[in-house]
Amino acid sequence: MSKITREDIGAQHAKVTLVLDVADYEAKYNAELKKLKGKVQLKGFRKGKTPLSFLKKTYGESVLADVVFKKVSETMDQYFKDEKLHLIGNPIPSDDANKINIDPVNLTSYTLNYEIGYLPEWKIDGISKDKSFEVCDVEVPEKWINDDIERFKKQLGERKEVDEKIEEGDVVRVKGIEQDNGKAKEGGVESEFDVFFDSLSEDAQILISGKKPGDKFTFDVFKLEDNMTEEMAKKYLLKLEGDDLDKEVNGDFEMEVLTVTRVFPAELNKENLEKVFGPESGVEDEAGARAKLEEHAKKGFEQGINNLFFTDAIDYINEQNDVSVPSEFFKKWLTFEASQKEGGIEPTDEQVEEEIKNYKKRTIITKLMEANEVKVEMAPLKANMKARLNRMMQGQQMGGDFYDSMVEKMLGDPQYRDFVDESTNEVAMDGLSNALKEQFDLKPVKMDFDTFKAKIDELNARYQPPAPPVAEAEEEEDEEEEEEVSTEEIFK
Repeated sequence: MSKITREDIGAQHAKVTLVLDVADYEAKYNAELKKLKGKVQLKGFRKGKTPLSFLKKTYGESVLADVVFKKVSETMDQYFKDEKLHLIGNPIPSDDANKINIDPVNLTSYTLNYEIGYLPEWKIDGISKDKSFEVCDVEVPEKWINDDIERFKKQLGERKEVDEKIEEGDVVRVKGIEQDNGKAKEGGVESEFDVFFDSLSEDAQILISGKKPGDKFTFDVFKLEDNMTEEMAKKYLLKLEGDDLDKEVNGDFEMEVLTVTRVFPAELNKENLEKVFGPESGVEDEAGARAKLEEHAKKGFEQGINNLFFTDAIDYINEQNDVSVPSEFFKKWLTFEASQKEGGIEPTDEQVEEEIKNYKKRTIITKLMEANEVKVEMAPLKANMKARLNRMMQGQQMGGDFYDSMVEKMLGDPQYRDFVDESTNEVAMDGLSNALKEQFDLKPVKMDFDTFKAKIDELNARYQPPAPPVAEAEEEEDEEEEEEVSTEEIFK
């Protein structure tokens, strides 16, 4: 039988020796060879008839290595579980570790020496209703509400042609004729097109402002609108296509204002507001619309408010709990991990110290998750992923069930693992934040938006408490029950 001994070589730092006897792995080794015998065919032998002696010489070393190290891993894992050891990182080979020689023919016992670091048993301190945290109550800028109200009035308004001077917000229909030395170019381009006054370049706005139907002016058509390339102007203003897109066109155009179309703002009555907010919103007048807009805006602040509270709370809890971490082992572990990577560099003392600080915070967060039984349910996870996708698409309205189908695809595709993990962490941290809010005294503090934004910018600029690593959340098969992922399943 395999035997494990532990020798303390420092505070929370021990040497673990595992002796693996032949009897611990021989049966599994032979069983794997027999499986292989039925699958492979060596030259000179029929399939399934290759002698075990040949298999051992050809494949035995790799098969035995897999069996031995799998047995080592299982035995060590069970030992740490039985001893209730909360390991830091992974076991690393000790300084006096023996080189393991795999002999697939002459089986022998193996002695493996590792070093481990582990955390002591401890409980979270500092959580009490006696501790107060300020929570931002952000005031919505009145300009935001006013701008939205005006936008709704225009969106719902009626467009009419007017025989008046051009002003902001108008749509102007123009007839353009290509010029050559101040005259209409023979065989030149002629086109009628619409331009939105607010999209015109500053020079074009100055020139066209105050003109009305029938007035003419000369301007470079390729400089008419901001952010419009020459190719775009040819296509969308001059209506050129195919080979004509490549022909040379003089930018000087004489333009005549044909029509001016203006939006006359609509009244924000119940009928029109239902078109904006929906018939179930209960919004019937401008006052109700302003209240609803403020409500929507405040929802947009919630994540930032939550992040500020969560950061303050974790920082405070971290100060109240001095998690003991064996620095000597921690450095050896980081150094070993670096050595396993191509180009890995041994960490400096400063880097080790910073990593220990980060590790302590991750440990505290994990402990809090377990203590509060925080779970990541599938419904909020999908909602988070959809919201993030929507932000990535810059709010574009995608038809049908685009986001739903995309989320389902990402949940089942390993290439989106990082995206799913990030969403899982966000939902988990939101759940923990909500749990912590119930355990502290919260004091709402009125705050203008500029001050709130400065706080968020400062938070983004500083080091964020790292969330514990998560594994991809998986949907449970029973859709009738509430789908959720436990902390134990998502945290390694």
